[in-house]
Amino acid sequence: MRIFNLYIERNTNIGMNKLIVPFLFIACLFVTTGSDNEPKEEILANREEDIPYTEGCPYHVYDLYKDAFVIDNKGNMHYANYKDGDISLDLDFAAIRLDHAIPKESPDFLAFNRIGKMAYYAYVLYPLTDKVEKVRLTRGTLYLKDVISEDLYDEIVTKYESGKTLEYSLVLANIYGYGLQKISFTISKIF
Repeated sequence: MRIFNLYIERNTNIGMNKLIVPFLFIACLFVTTGSDNEPKEEILANREEDIPYTEGCPYHVYDLYKDAFVIDNKGNMHYANYKDGDISLDLDFAAIRLDHAIPKESPDFLAFNRIGKMAYYAYVLYPLTDKVEKVRLTRGTLYLKDVISEDLYDEIVTKYESGKTLEYSLVLANIYGYGLQKISFTISKIF
């Protein structure tokens, strides 16, 4: 728990202190002092089982805008079910965007639209290794460049057979590192 100390330097030449002190006292009453859910130490997750979930979770808070990507033999990335003529995605800008699954009219929307219940991080569970990596989201978005290395991308383009699919799992986490829900997306090779 954080403790807030208020130090007021009194200057007898300024009569405003009589007005400011009560205002600052009232303002301090509205300051939140932390959360029981706030970890004492940083959460270190080497396996999926090491990721603790926040109270009331896992819960279906988010959907993915697009949950499947394809890479052709020319190295162009697209959303799955793309049509000829659709623009390809650059690895630097291709992203997994989170959309709220809870309707705004639902009381659960307010419960999960606050700091301790919003996704700020994602634990990436890699399909080819046992590696777990915590990655920061950017405005509810996870960029694929933060998940897929250039070497793996090149390997998918040059060595993978058509139809081979990698399934990545993400455990979305709040600002304190506690899990909210698990979601998945795929990357497939096509010809």
